[in-house]
Amino acid sequence: MTCLIKSKNESLLKEYTDMLGSKSAAYYVLCKNNGYSLEFTPDGERSDLFRQLLVKNNYDYVEAIREKAEMYYSSYYDQIGGDWT
Repeated sequence: MTCLIKSKNESLLKEYTDMLGSKSAAYYVLCKNNGYSLEFTPDGERSDLFRQLLVKNNYDYVEAIREKAEMYYSSYYDQIGGDWT
């Protein structure tokens, strides 16, 4: 996968690295989401899924990010298919 994270997203990459535990995981999910924060869809729209994850996790932002990030990993894609985005 080729993905360019522009300098404006470097702080987001660092933030996600801290939340997800590795730079490669952070880079992967940001690339899968077209460089947008996981609060948004890959098209740049506000994510209803993220909002629902926030509510589910009592507005724990980090946990909502972690849960949405898990959905980009291949095991989740294999389970429900890649068209969910």
